[in-house]
Amino acid sequence: MSNPYAPPTGPPQLPASPPPPTPPAPAGPGAGGLGVAALVLGLLAVLLGVTIVGGLVLGAAAIAFGTSGRARARLTGGSAGLAVAGVVLGVLGMVLAGLTWLYVQDDYAEYQACRRASVSFAQDAECMRELERALQPG
Repeated sequence: MSNPYAPPTGPPQLPASPPPPTPPAPAGPGAGGLGVAALVLGLLAVLLGVTIVGGLVLGAAAIAFGTSGRARARLTGGSAGLAVAGVVLGVLGMVLAGLTWLYVQDDYAEYQACRRASVSFAQDAECMRELERALQPG
């Protein structure tokens, strides 16, 4: 039997070292492709906002992609900057389309009345020329 009170033999034992720290998890992809799509659609909405339909459709798409991208960025812990920029530009495109409609609605109503009263292609063409003159700046 060995003596439990005897000094230990052999090299001294060092306490176990703690495990190395784990590196932080990389940031998620963020909004990813949705954010880029929102930004591109938002830019197009602003540029084509004067076409009314372009501003409304592209602006709504930019808002949809941007809100989805922002939600994805929140879940993954990534950046939502592009998605937010896309939403802002989408809203601006829709506002621009609305202002354009307010600007042209009276002239367009007159054009429609002219077309309803016309009975020939020549009169239709004259209605179009009147609309073009009414929409000319200045």
